[in-house]
Amino acid sequence: MTERPRLSIGEVQLWADRHELHRDGNIAHLPPRLVQLLLRLAATPEQTVTREQLLEAAWRRRVVNDEVLSRSIADLRQVLGDDPREPRYIVTVPKLGYRLIAPVAPLVAVAPDPLAPITPKESAPTAMPRRGRLTLPVVLATLGAVAAVAVAVTAWELRRVPEDGAARLLRAQPLTSASGLELAPRLSSDGTRVLFAESIDEKRSRIMLRTLASGEQRALTPGEAWDTCPVFAGDDVVYTRFQGRDCQLVRQSPSSDHAQVLTACAPVRSCPESVEGGIWFTAPSRGLARLTLADGSIATLTAPPDGTFDIDPRRIHGDVYFSRGNNDERSLHRLVDGREETLLPGSMLYGYAPGPSPELILATDMLGFRALVAFDPDTGATALLGARGARYPDAVGETLVFELAQYDANLWLHRSGEPPRRLTPSNRYDAYPVLTPDDRAVIYQSNREGSDSLFLMDLASGAEQRLPAPLGERWAHPAFIDSRSMLLTRYRKDATDIIRYTLGADRAVALSLPSGAHDARMDAQGRVWYLLGSGEAQRLHRADSEASGVGQLMLDRRVDEYALAADSWVVRTGTQIARCSERCEPLDIALDVALGAHWMLSGSSLYVVLDGQGNYTRIEADRRAATHWPASNTLARGLSVARDGSFAIVAQTDALEVDLHWVAPASGQMR
Repeated sequence: MTERPRLSIGEVQLWADRHELHRDGNIAHLPPRLVQLLLRLAATPEQTVTREQLLEAAWRRRVVNDEVLSRSIADLRQVLGDDPREPRYIVTVPKLGYRLIAPVAPLVAVAPDPLAPITPKESAPTAMPRRGRLTLPVVLATLGAVAAVAVAVTAWELRRVPEDGAARLLRAQPLTSASGLELAPRLSSDGTRVLFAESIDEKRSRIMLRTLASGEQRALTPGEAWDTCPVFAGDDVVYTRFQGRDCQLVRQSPSSDHAQVLTACAPVRSCPESVEGGIWFTAPSRGLARLTLADGSIATLTAPPDGTFDIDPRRIHGDVYFSRGNNDERSLHRLVDGREETLLPGSMLYGYAPGPSPELILATDMLGFRALVAFDPDTGATALLGARGARYPDAVGETLVFELAQYDANLWLHRSGEPPRRLTPSNRYDAYPVLTPDDRAVIYQSNREGSDSLFLMDLASGAEQRLPAPLGERWAHPAFIDSRSMLLTRYRKDATDIIRYTLGADRAVALSLPSGAHDARMDAQGRVWYLLGSGEAQRLHRADSEASGVGQLMLDRRVDEYALAADSWVVRTGTQIARCSERCEPLDIALDVALGAHWMLSGSSLYVVLDGQGNYTRIEADRRAATHWPASNTLARGLSVARDGSFAIVAQTDALEVDLHWVAPASGQMR
């Protein structure tokens, strides 16, 4: 592989000397890394190339984890327009590597040219769709589309990652690999030590202190409760302690086992922040508060709307940042002179850390998968850094530490008198089930192929098909009109709209609704209901038909979710549910604040998770009955119930692995 040849590979031509992929007169430009991978596969077509051989070909003399290779193969498949479920170019050989199955032949020879050292770049390649002209890949600008609960669209500027920013994450290496979970890392101010929580079992964890240079670590707490989210506070350590649903803010010296309870806190995952003379934390009111350590006084900083909470306060580059939302989506805010600025609408945020000023390093799903993203709060510009699966980063100078989480979420069928049956075959994130009107199939969302896609499964045979969303689009929020047609929310880089899709027809037709409409449903009269706006401004609208354009406002207050019944509709705002027709009547139920998005209306029955209960409850008129269906522990919308109530499909996270990874300063690798 010391030449840069020109090859015919299936329907495309690779001009390696120019880093170009040609098809039908159209040209896509490839990053050098993908050229190297494709050349290595093409050198031995129809033969398996091991992962080790591919890593050596494209990342010679570099320590790179398998995740980087998997992501690059996914990028290569995208630019080829290849489907890993029905491959025409690259076949995955489980536990071994990959095989190129497309025919390979040389084109006009070019002069040999020694390969220069490859500069790592994580910018996405130019995508080559299966038909039509070549277009740039659209890294989704919609927030939270991977969670299928996105409610707004923002046009993101995806700029080129600075070379050192992309290369930095290639030096990431494991920091911990214990059998449990290692969570919430936080660096000391000089970047030489790291605090984190290490789980013992499902109810107990302990605070650990590790010296990065030597690798020496020790436990600061005995692990008798769930101790997590530690931060350095001067010479002491402050962390949150959970015992059941009770949360306490605790202070402790690293040289002593004496723990001082400072105050109560909200029972949500929210890491405190140490500031001069005090601690910022999430108070029981679920807003942010400041605790003054000298006298124990507490001052309120924020007051979130009902059903939301403010978490993870951070002082970064002199400004105060925090997240607002619930377990399903969170927006990013900044406090400026006591005023709140919304920087990012609803998404899934998994923490943030300081980058080169003025940037933040976000762990987010905003690009269609969870990864680290550079974000400029002043311009809104974003750039993918990498580290797929990363959560809760912290950074001091060149030292970076973060969680690396791998989820295995599945759909389970629960039928009375039968043991639960797992439906989905992948070990990735399969969730958000929606049964078809005849209850014979279920459509759901999965990231098994890298980015998020919709799959339809026949419940009798288990056969699956993937909905063919074009490159640059993500489809979510399926709502069936009949057994073959559905409304979908289509997310693109600079637009969100509603489409009607018919199974088997491979045809999507856009509805004449306002730009930004999402989460649409059609009632029995052919009227289209939809949500418009985001956050506190999100409202429910109804159009007379698919082609009627702007609909009328149905409820002039915030609506988080809604469902349609025969002669009424049901809306959820925070933890409150109301049934509406001529007017809205609040229902006398108390949703669990952490599980409020896991509810469903099926016929006249409402299924909810009530506060403090572990199963769904069926509510019909004034009657309530407990089910044996466990509450979903996925992000949102984890339940779909058959029309006759005979069975339910519940999304469950069956396994979660979290280890810590870190990047040492380039000037001197620490062990």
